[in-house]
Amino acid sequence: MVNIMSEKTIYNWRDFEDVGCPKCGTKNVAKILFGKPIWCDELKEKIDSGEIVLGGCIVDKEYPVYECNQCQERWGRQYDDEDFKRFYDMIEKNVAGQPTRQL
Repeated sequence: MVNIMSEKTIYNWRDFEDVGCPKCGTKNVAKILFGKPIWCDELKEKIDSGEIVLGGCIVDKEYPVYECNQCQERWGRQYDDEDFKRFYDMIEKNVAGQPTRQL
């Protein structure tokens, strides 16, 4: 099993990434969280502060990673992250030949 959790998480991503919007240049950028998150006070604080935006419950490797809080531009792909690539490759390998379903 691939362990995609490390010290680099959705909750402290700004400690590891220096990201600016490719359209307007601002550093006021949020990480997009896809899937069905477990609601907690920390997640609510990150959403309220603009560090995280919710992207919807369907997860796909082609979905964007960042959203600009100024101009709402979205960019980046989760698949570009090596941990996510291994995770998605594992899923595709394990469901090969099975009916397609949304994760």
